[in-house]
Amino acid sequence: MYVGVEFLEKFGENEDLLAGILAHDWGHMVSDLPRGGDFSHLTWDQLFALRRDEEAYADGFAGRAIFCMGYRAEAMIDFLDEVQKKRNKKIPTLKYHNTATRKAILKEAWALCKRVSETAQKGFPFKSGRLLVE
Repeated sequence: MYVGVEFLEKFGENEDLLAGILAHDWGHMVSDLPRGGDFSHLTWDQLFALRRDEEAYADGFAGRAIFCMGYRAEAMIDFLDEVQKKRNKKIPTLKYHNTATRKAILKEAWALCKRVSETAQKGFPFKSGRLLVE
């Protein structure tokens, strides 16, 4: 994985964002897409749709992973807003879903893990990694 020097200079102190960026890339690493797969039979529209779905999956993975690691989703959401402001609105981005969709995926994935964790805690109270027996 690669994180650029300029990115680190600007955001290196934002641990929540760094965790989110890395988690997004980890999402690509655990993708179901076959490495070296032959996609030559797909049209450009199909390839871009596949890519958007892949990016959405990585966003969902990031939302879940940053919750599990104890980070906030807001840093990634704010970053997506900042990127959107700098984007040339006249040139559509085919690689990603729109910013609102990506933000919703991150929020929902984070919130889902939070609900699962809270529900599990109610049924199986843990402390320091051990089940509490009373």
